Amino acid sequence: MKILITLILLMITSAAFAEKRIALVIGNATYKTAPLKNPVNDASSISSALTQLGFEVTMKLNANKRTMKTEISKFGKALAQPNTVGLFYYAGHGIQVDNRNFLIPVNSTINGEADVEFEGIDAGRILGQMEKAGNNLNLVILDACRDNPFGGSFRSAKRGLARISAPKGSMIIYAASPGERADDGAGENGVFTENLLKTMKQPGLTVDQIFKKTASAVYNDTGESQLPYREGSILGDFYFKPGKQQVASISQTKPVLTSTGAEDTFIKYMDKEDLGQMKVYLDQYPSGKLSALFRFKLKNKEVLEYTLTVRSNVNGDKVTIDGKSYGPSRLDLKLKPGEHTIKIEKEGYEPFEKTIQLASNQTVRGILSEVPAPPQTNWESTPAVVQAQPKPKANTPKSRNWRDSATGMDFKWVPKGCFKMGSNESDDEKPIHQVCVNGYWMGKTEVTQGQWQKIMGNNPAYFKKKCTSSDCPVENVSWDDSQKFIQKLNRSTGQTFRLPTEAEWEYACRSGGKNEKYSGSNSIDNVAWYGEEWDSGTHQVAKKRPNGLGLYDMSGNVWEWVQDKYSKSAYGFHARNNPIYDAGGRYRVRRGGSFDNTASRSRCAFRGDDAPGGSFNYLGLRLARTP
Repeated sequence: MKILITLILLMITSAAFAEKRIALVIGNATYKTAPLKNPVNDASSISSALTQLGFEVTMKLNANKRTMKTEISKFGKALAQPNTVGLFYYAGHGIQVDNRNFLIPVNSTINGEADVEFEGIDAGRILGQMEKAGNNLNLVILDACRDNPFGGSFRSAKRGLARISAPKGSMIIYAASPGERADDGAGENGVFTENLLKTMKQPGLTVDQIFKKTASAVYNDTGESQLPYREGSILGDFYFKPGKQQVASISQTKPVLTSTGAEDTFIKYMDKEDLGQMKVYLDQYPSGKLSALFRFKLKNKEVLEYTLTVRSNVNGDKVTIDGKSYGPSRLDLKLKPGEHTIKIEKEGYEPFEKTIQLASNQTVRGILSEVPAPPQTNWESTPAVVQAQPKPKANTPKSRNWRDSATGMDFKWVPKGCFKMGSNESDDEKPIHQVCVNGYWMGKTEVTQGQWQKIMGNNPAYFKKKCTSSDCPVENVSWDDSQKFIQKLNRSTGQTFRLPTEAEWEYACRSGGKNEKYSGSNSIDNVAWYGEEWDSGTHQVAKKRPNGLGLYDMSGNVWEWVQDKYSKSAYGFHARNNPIYDAGGRYRVRRGGSFDNTASRSRCAFRGDDAPGGSFNYLGLRLARTP
């Protein structure tokens, strides 16, 4: 009887729904570290509800990484149909690292921050699949805002999930506000999913109304400690369950949204100068009591103050900001936005001084250098003879091409020049600043398996059985391995091979400093291998289009080690000419993205990092050579 009733319901709802509805639901709970109670129940309950509401549902419980990536890929392909609505639901552990969200498979082994990208699933992968499909409407529901169970070994992990931008025509719904924790719940379902299930089954409610009702209920049920959050918007209305006067398809009529009694509670406890909370308020109460004021403040970026963090490499220093003394560093100050001059001094050291434009929370780290003691002068010695310095050699070779006879590696000449390094797309890509580099030779391709084999006598590549050509890039090599390879190569050839600096790498990627998003183009498909399945493997080098310098695969295929150490604020310490960051910390920078990364991570400006001893099947190298 139950089966018969379900079939009748499905027939009725299917007839009512004009669009095709597809859902992927994942619930992960049986983690070796910090297992969770409710995600399996949550996923099962959501799947059942969505099936009754006319969705074709694929449900995966306690999924490993391979399963998650395979199903996400299938989901993306299924969405690429006319008049299709997609919904992705995930319950389980999620980790925010450097403002990126990773969904964690149950079989993950995470000992530190560097493992997350390799072991986890970047939430951007789901959004990328949806954006690529170009379908009508997409909903992403993340009940993954729990505390990071690995936080003690992380440099930048925070509570909850980070706010990420939703593609056009998509909406992301979080169980808790950005950076905040979600309650796993004492019942069979988590607090968020329990309330979502109740509201999504009510007829005649738009998805906006469902979110608001759910958010209000969660806020009340958790004693005002958890407030769900929404990012993105859609044109018109979508009904999970239409009422008698409505159709399920996306209409062009906007709902009339009004404040409820929960608005007063929200206002009572919110920080009325916090821009993030203003945006949450406007999402929930677009016609609320404070909506006009908050829109004005957001439009004019009105904020009372930001946090300025000041650090230095010495103890006992003295910090002065705008002429006012603040004592020794390790300061966290609240200052008004605008221009500020920071000076850090200590006797016996060259002072550090920097002027910044404070427009968000910012860290300034001063590096002070010891002043060398004056040399002992012997006034009776003979006068020093100042010898004439030889004229520098011309920095431009006769040919733009050079080949190493020992390995067959081809190099392209990168002429000296200046460019605007960085971008505004991520905090660690800021500030955009002018950098000049001398001319140098850059590897035409990534170092291949065959070239590595000739020098080292082995082939460490993880994908050597899938990408069998000797022209496939070598991967699974650490930064330390790269240094050993370079040392041995230099001894055998007498040349000066090395890893490029970050500045040299980005300058070359941009075809000599051009305003290019990817290497050789602002459109990625012709120049990069990207967005593929994790186990699809690497590709032979030089099979895509080269950039303007004749360099291949600087976007995609494998990440490439560079010489610099990683710091979020490295660009604040860059010299104008030939900069390299080699200050504190041990992580090294990698550039260019890989075959299984999104387009965003394959940009010339994107920065990644890994421990220097870590070797991964997505990470290889490209050599530079000093003339």
